[in-house]
Order: sequence, then C-alpha cells, then structure tokens
Amino acid sequence: MDSNQVTIENISEALFSAKYQKPAYVIVIAQNNLNKQFSFEEKLTKDSILNWQEKLKSNNYSNKHDISEILNQAEELEKAGKYYEVINKLMEPFIFNYKKEKSKLNPDKSLNQINKKIKQKLSFAYAKHGENILSKQDDSDKASLYFDNAVFIGEDNWIAYHNQAVVLHIKIKFDQAALLYQRAINIKRNEHSFTNLAMLYRQTGDYSKAIEMATEAIKINQDFTSAYQNRGVAFSWYGNVNAAKSDFKKVLSIEPGNKAVQRYLTELKNLDIH
Repeated sequence: MDSNQVTIENISEALFSAKYQKPAYVIVIAQNNLNKQFSFEEKLTKDSILNWQEKLKSNNYSNKHDISEILNQAEELEKAGKYYEVINKLMEPFIFNYKKEKSKLNPDKSLNQINKKIKQKLSFAYAKHGENILSKQDDSDKASLYFDNAVFIGEDNWIAYHNQAVVLHIKIKFDQAALLYQRAINIKRNEHSFTNLAMLYRQTGDYSKAIEMATEAIKINQDFTSAYQNRGVAFSWYGNVNAAKSDFKKVLSIEPGNKAVQRYLTELKNLDIH
C-alpha cells in the first residue's frame, strides 16, 4: 500500500481524512452507518467527496437540538470507554459544521459553542482510541493515525501530543519524542509527560536531567509511582544510592507487589554502599 493511502472503516471518517488532511486520496473500505447500502472500495477524490456529501445530506446537522442530542449520546459512550463509537457519532456533524464555522456562515454563538464542544470531544475520542490501540494491539502506526487526527481537530489536546511522543519514543526517535512531550507539558503540566521525559533522558544517559524531570512529575502527583521508580533508577546510575533507595521504598509503600522495584532495592542493598 502506498504511504499516502489509509484504510478506513467508516465513510464519515474517510470524508474527513480526504478533505482535511494531507493524503491526496485514501483507499476506503467503508460502510456508512446510516446508509447501509453504500458499501464500497474506491479511491476517494475531490469529486467523489462531493458525491458522497450529496448522499449524506440527510446528516447535515444544523439544528442545535439535534446536535445537543448527539452530544448527549456521545457522552454516554465516552463514559463507557467506547471511544471509536464516539468518533462515529460525532464525525459527520463535525464535518458539516466545520465548514460553517470556518466560513462564519452561521452567526449563532450558541451553535458555535456546540461545535467547539464537538471538536473537543472528537479530539479526545481520537486520542483515547489511539491510546487503546497502542496498549492492546501494539500497532504504533495505526495508533499514530488517531493521534494525528486528534491533534488536527484539537491543537490543545495534550493527550494526543503525549501519545505522539510515546510512538516516537518506542521507535527510538528520542529528539522528536522529547519535543512532543514538552509540547504536551506546555499545554498542561502533567506527571505522565514529565515521567516519560525522565525515562527518555535516563535512556540517553542524562541522569541529572532525568532526575529533574521525574521530580517535576512528583511535584504534580506525589503518589505517582512511575516517577519515583524512574527517578530511583536515575539516582542509582548517578551514584546517589541512598536517594535511590528512598524512592524505591516510596514505590513499595504504594505498590508493595512491584517486583521490578523489589529487585532494584535488593540489588542496591547487596551492594552495601553507604
């Protein structure tokens, strides 16, 4: 498959990807949820996008009540952790209202606020669904598509930038990953991005920077065991064994069954360095 082609399972998602993102076309294997008879496989071009928009005119959500009802349904799906279903629920109203908001054809401020809420929820759902793919399927390339969509829709989505960084981190692209972790932190100071930066710096041998980043994570969440664990490892490599022991003991006070930390602590005790 060409690098500019993406397999997509939902017509509304296909329309979004083809119209608003970089690929000139996408290979679509789609079945529209509302128009079951339209099942096809084709290259999606500008002309075919317009044709599909005509077919989907019945989904042109312009009524505030209709959109509010869709948002309520999306919130219930979100509570249940069904993020891909949230994407399917919100994608079509996003496409049709995105154009209105950009061109300012509709001066109704309350509708624009609803559109903003749609974008926020849709961006969050993309980020969380990609996160699920990354954790359960270990498919970083597929997950990246969802993180990219999340960032495209919501530029202030720190979770999406954090997870983009995670993908690059896994691929050992440390410089790029560090920039995206920092971007997530600039949007929202959070223990997850600081801790992953600590791990990254530890992996590259910058133990002083790793300790600094883990300490920032602990300032945000004093019970975040991953930060203590990463800082403890960095302290041990930095030569500060007592500080390392202290961090490992803190982890075990919260997670007494953490076998990795039990092993670290045993190894340090066996060194008998004071």
